[in-house]
Amino acid sequence: DARQKVGLFTDPPYYSPPAMAVSGTASFPDVASLEGKNLGTVTGYVWAKSIAQVPNASPHTFPNAEGVFQDISSGRLDVGFLDPLLITYQQQQRPDMKVRIEYLKPPTNEQVAAHPDYKYFQAYMTGFYLPKQSPKLAKAVSDQIDAMYKDGSLAALITKWGGDPKQFLV
Repeated sequence: DARQKVGLFTDPPYYSPPAMAVSGTASFPDVASLEGKNLGTVTGYVWAKSIAQVPNASPHTFPNAEGVFQDISSGRLDVGFLDPLLITYQQQQRPDMKVRIEYLKPPTNEQVAAHPDYKYFQAYMTGFYLPKQSPKLAKAVSDQIDAMYKDGSLAALITKWGGDPKQFLV
């Protein structure tokens, strides 16, 4: 809300599902499976508040995604919350790190009521943030995003980078 008062958001190019970077065969299907684990994300990402509320977990924030990937690969982190397309890109660029993507089942309304910051474990809209003085640019970018939904180019880009349009474009 505070950012919306001083800037402009474009239409969402995609909706980010709750994705996790993990290593090995461990599975983390839901929030309860994160309890007591070493969790990480990038400072300022929406998940920083969420991981801090997981019971008995050790939350860690990093200045960039590379630090998260390094600590997952080395075993210092169990789970890293990052943009799913970034995780997929990392898999393609650095297969030696053996990082894979896993999607978290979003928390229930009851879980969010008990832990309000769990809302960030739910899918969220992405968008471009522009200065308040740039309404024409915001409209032009939004118009292009809307056209890309209609002509299928966003679905093609999501697929190209390893995402599932059924998860990203709803």
